[in-house]
Amino acid sequence: MALLYGGFGTLSLVIGPATWLAEGGSLADAMVATDLWSVLFATSRLVHLAAIIRALISMFHPAANAYSRERRLTRAKAERA
Repeated sequence: MALLYGGFGTLSLVIGPATWLAEGGSLADAMVATDLWSVLFATSRLVHLAAIIRALISMFHPAANAYSRERRLTRAKAERA
């Protein structure tokens, strides 16, 4: 499930610029036409992409698995009490 969401999240952020470049877009022309809003949008897109990649890595870290396991055990004990 995590890879499905992460894959779609990454694809949704990358497909637009990749399609534009594949259709003959020029990075040099894009840089010449940039303004403050373009820079802010590109920055937010890159930060979002980095957050998706970091979240995918973190979800499969052993500490995340241990945390989830502990929460399930704690919840199960609370329900039995």
